[in-house]
Amino acid sequence: MRKAIIRKLRQSDAEGASELFNGVIRELKGYTAKEKKREINKHSAKALKAQLKERDPLFMAAEVDGKVVGIVEGYIPPNIRPRLLWITWIVVDKRYRRRHVGSALISGLEMGVGIKWQMVQCGVRASNSASNSMFRGLGYKKVGVIKHPDSVNSYRWEKLLQPHHKRGRVNA
Repeated sequence: MRKAIIRKLRQSDAEGASELFNGVIRELKGYTAKEKKREINKHSAKALKAQLKERDPLFMAAEVDGKVVGIVEGYIPPNIRPRLLWITWIVVDKRYRRRHVGSALISGLEMGVGIKWQMVQCGVRASNSASNSMFRGLGYKKVGVIKHPDSVNSYRWEKLLQPHHKRGRVNA
């Protein structure tokens, strides 16, 4: 496999990105049908285009041979100190899993896209051993449990980025 190029998600990626999100969301274990439907609607091509147009969302794409094979979605909650980046989704095409695409996406998001933050957090379903292992391997610490009333609980992961954390440029 060629090395993935990590870049911002573009308007022109919305259809393929939506298909990727939907495929991954449909196969998720530990999500109720209602949760899956809500997330599929939030990641429709129309919804993604609107999000990409409205604001500068934190969507990064992994591209291989001109095709988007992975996406990470982040969110910066307002008025939180230290500056916090919350990773809301990471999806990777099943043909590209276990090839470090997810790790490359997270690292690309950490490098900044021009935004400065000190801490990155996310929640990962307890049943998702691959993602939990990935975050542990990237230096994240498990700091708690997020209880979901009608489904599987999640682990809360956190990484404090040091002031000397190398911030590079990500392809636009």
